[in-house]
Amino acid sequence: MWSQYSLPCERLLSTRSTSKDMNGILLQCATKSACHWLRQGIVRALSSSIALGALVVGNAHAVQLTVVPKSVNFTTSELVIAEDDAGVYVGPQWLDGDFDGQVTSPSADPAVPLDHNYPMHYTSGDQCTVCCATFEVHNPPPLLFVGYLTFTPTANFLGQSWQFAPQTIPWVFTQTTYVTPSFVCQVPFPAGFVLKIPGFTIDWDVELSPSAHGFPASSGTTSTTHRMYVTRHAPQVAALYETLLDTVCAAAHLQSDPVTIGTSVATDFLLGGMTSKAVDGWNRPDARPLTYWQPGASGWKSTWGGGCEC
Repeated sequence: MWSQYSLPCERLLSTRSTSKDMNGILLQCATKSACHWLRQGIVRALSSSIALGALVVGNAHAVQLTVVPKSVNFTTSELVIAEDDAGVYVGPQWLDGDFDGQVTSPSADPAVPLDHNYPMHYTSGDQCTVCCATFEVHNPPPLLFVGYLTFTPTANFLGQSWQFAPQTIPWVFTQTTYVTPSFVCQVPFPAGFVLKIPGFTIDWDVELSPSAHGFPASSGTTSTTHRMYVTRHAPQVAALYETLLDTVCAAAHLQSDPVTIGTSVATDFLLGGMTSKAVDGWNRPDARPLTYWQPGASGWKSTWGGGCEC
């Protein structure tokens, strides 16, 4: 790099003036001084730019990336039916519609959701699969124009951490929004167990690996939390009502024996006081007292009264 600047200067400086003219001597000195300061200025300018990017020559360290999740879409076993005639939940299951980094804002109109965190269903033994996720990535190192982003998700629930297979996509300095390929959890849900997981958290580690020499890798982290239900066997219907999933999986959580699962659900009816899910997929509060239909003249019977005559 330096030769294209220094070679002409060195040639000029090596030229010896044969003239006794004082102007020639002054010109030679001025040229030497200008070349010296030019070279020093280039070095200082580049050093300043690198230092501002938190990259120190000879002792490089990485910039902390800012990673903002926008949406997460899963491939699930069966669809989940939203109540109140809202139809079937359709992905992306996790959406930050108001761009505040959370998905807790309730949406008055499901047709125009601000945020949503839809429930998902898997059958035990399935592997959790993220078919795609959208992120914004900010604060890359300056002067870096091309590189690669590697996303490494880790699922955390029930005190366990399960890795997804990482994925790498190209990074370019003119782009801030990135859509990932699919991720498959390397460990399936426990076979034969019923689970209700309201806090299925995925930690996303993101690393920017520059393809240019001399730039260290940069990294950033973020997380998303999801609502997950796991049944022991695959349901016999194509779609499941949300409250049905919630009440059954809550009653039989961590159970695997078929008899125990049935007894656990029946006991909740006998004890009474059952309610629908706490919130729906659009974060609207629900938690309504549940009733059931008793054939004959009794009509609707509340589970809050205790006892089950069905």
